[in-house]
Amino acid sequence: PLDYEDPTQRDGFNIGVRVYDGRYYATTRLLIRLEDRNDNAPIVSGPQRAQVFEDAPRDTVVAKFSVFDADANDTATDIGKNAACMNSAYKGVIPQNP
Repeated sequence: PLDYEDPTQRDGFNIGVRVYDGRYYATTRLLIRLEDRNDNAPIVSGPQRAQVFEDAPRDTVVAKFSVFDADANDTATDIGKNAACMNSAYKGVIPQNP
């Protein structure tokens, strides 16, 4: 099957085309390029629950997790009702707004 995430298919396919009308032939080369679609769900690795004491000092690490998505150029826009928006290149601390 066609799959943009397969590195061997990312550059597309060159196909030779030859047509014949009963008397004459014509030939050409056709380059077919794949466009990426959002067809892979992101994979989250890490805890599903975490807790922190209400008097924990600022910048306390509550949980660590990683996210992977095979689709190119995807972005994360929401990770919870109180979370800051960020893109997929974001690394580090997720700020909490009071």
